[in-house]
Formats: sequence, structure tokens, C-alpha cells
Amino acid sequence: MAIFSQLNKIRFTSIGIIGIIGVCLCLSMLLGSSLPDRETISPIDNTLTIYTNMDEGPFNTYLSLFTSKHPDVEVNAVRRSTGEITALLLAERDDPQADVVWGLSVTIQNLLEWNDVLKPYAPAGLSRVSPSFRDTSYPPYWVGIGAFMSALCVNTELLTSLNLPVPDSWASLVDPIYMDQVAMPSPVTSSTAYLIIEGLLEIDGEIKGWEYLDALHKNIRIYTRGSSASCGMVEAGEIAIGISNDQVAVGAQLGGTSVTAVFPAEGSGWDMEANSLVKKDVIAPIALTFLDWAISDEAMQAYAKDRAILSVHLENFQPLPGFPPEPIKQLIDKDFPWASANRDRIISQWLNHYGEKAEGQ
Repeated sequence: MAIFSQLNKIRFTSIGIIGIIGVCLCLSMLLGSSLPDRETISPIDNTLTIYTNMDEGPFNTYLSLFTSKHPDVEVNAVRRSTGEITALLLAERDDPQADVVWGLSVTIQNLLEWNDVLKPYAPAGLSRVSPSFRDTSYPPYWVGIGAFMSALCVNTELLTSLNLPVPDSWASLVDPIYMDQVAMPSPVTSSTAYLIIEGLLEIDGEIKGWEYLDALHKNIRIYTRGSSASCGMVEAGEIAIGISNDQVAVGAQLGGTSVTAVFPAEGSGWDMEANSLVKKDVIAPIALTFLDWAISDEAMQAYAKDRAILSVHLENFQPLPGFPPEPIKQLIDKDFPWASANRDRIISQWLNHYGEKAEGQ
């Protein structure tokens, strides 16, 4: 459980008094799940609409576990990039189509809460979730399942053929020797890209952070639509270095290619993946059932196969080879409310400065 005690030292998400966290945790233990008002629950609807930004492979694997237990449920899955899912949820606020949001970053979940898109719900088993991985309100607006962090996908064979060293830090990536050999996702569409950029701004402050991004831009060949795409270019040998996240980078390393996952010496920007209930006039009971399942031991065991940090303590859990041996120590200090409140401004500024290299621009 030491992993959670360290997370508690990091500045956390919603605005509130830290002392409330303990009270909320006690309440969750006593009360279990917290249901929406009874009159808002539909007694018959067995259709579930899920909005997510998960990659297709993991999403299908996780979902199959749920549907095997609930074969009568009709699932409508809307799986798009983080930027697209966020825009869709905000656009549909007055006529919501989704029932639940699955695995979306806390930076976005905060925005959805602030824009009255979410309805608080305390799923069954909430007391198992570390307080650092849930909204401080009770019932919480969102509940985390794990964390992801920035990482580099590095094609060691290609670097050797180019007579270039393997980069081991953010500082090394701006060396002119890597010009046109770096790809990273765009924050317009990718939550990984935003945590990378926002993390760099937090490491040394905004002035130095933007100066760094100016220097990095000179070495960037393309800003891809997603983190998997930047790493995919590295796997294909099209480019030497892809800035991505830990799950993608380690997955590529374990896939038998010449790709190695590298975690920058200065630390990694990061975010949490979280689930939430969409605010609707009528709540389908299956939506609550799904959110209960989505933090169950079965779900957590599935998430553990490609994550280094989970929201629930699993006995004998060991991250796969390739992740940092002490993943919590790799995370930079993060101010979640600041990251959420400044997202639009930062992305707009990034687009104005660097958008000409973005895929599709």
C-alpha cells in the first residue's frame, strides 16, 4: 500500500478541503454505493451507451468480461480520441446520449463536472479505491482505475544505423542530432499529448516550458492524432523516437520489435484514467451495474495486464517488465485543477505555435 501513501503527497484534483477526504472515505465504507434518486432510474432499459477513448484492443478485452456476465445487455460503444469525446460530451450536455464515461482522463473529468455533464455516483466497492484516485466529493463525480504517464518509444536499431545515442531525458530530445527523427501526438486529439505538454510546463514553469517546446518543435517531424500512432511510426522504422505513454511504449517493447521504452530522467507527466456517470433525466440501471463492475477485482485484474499503477491494491501485483521499477517516483508533481482549468488556453497556444506540423492540418 506504500504506492498510495506516496500518491497522497501529490496535489490532487477537485477544489475542496483535504480533511473532507477522510470523512468521505468513512462514509463510503459505511454506505457502500450511493444511488441516484429512485425516480430517475429506468426500470426496464437494458441498453448501455459507453463513451471512451481507450484503444480498440484493450477496450474489447475489458468489455467482453462485462458482457459475458450480462449477455442480455445491448452495448453501444462510442470510441474516439480524447478531444473528440470531450467535444461530444459537452455538445450533448442538454441532450446526453452516453450513459457512462469509461477510462477518460481526470483532467477531462474535471471539465465535465464543472460543465454539469456528470452525475455523482459511488459504485459498490468504492472503499477499496485509494482516496488519491477518486473525486473528493461524496458521492464522487469520478472514480479512477489507474494512471498513465509519458514515455518514449525508441527504435534502437534505427538509432544505431544513424549513429545516434538513445535519448534518456527530455533535455536530450532537443539536441539537433535528432532533427526530423521525433514524433509526438497532438493535444488537440490526444490526452497523452496534453499530459506531456502540461507536464513540461509544470517541471520548470511556463516560460521555460514554452521555450523547451520551441526547441523540441525543431526536431519534430509530425504531430500525430494519437499516442499509438507516434509509437507505431517507431515500430515501423519510419522514425527513431516517438513520444507516447507508458502503456503504449511498454506494449511495443514487449511486442518483439526493436523498440525500447524509455522514461525521461526528469520525470513523466501523468494523468489518471477514470469512470463517471453521465447526468440524464433517466438513469438506466445497467449504467450503475457497469460502473460497479468497472472497479471490481475482475476489472482490476484485466487493467493490471498493461498498467504500472492501479487505483485498487491487488495482492502480488507486479507491473510488466519495461515499466519503471518504482513507477510512482517517475511521476512529476501535478496540479490537477490547474491542468483542467488551463487546458483550452494551453492547447490553443500550442496550436498557434506548432500546428503546421500536426497531422491533418
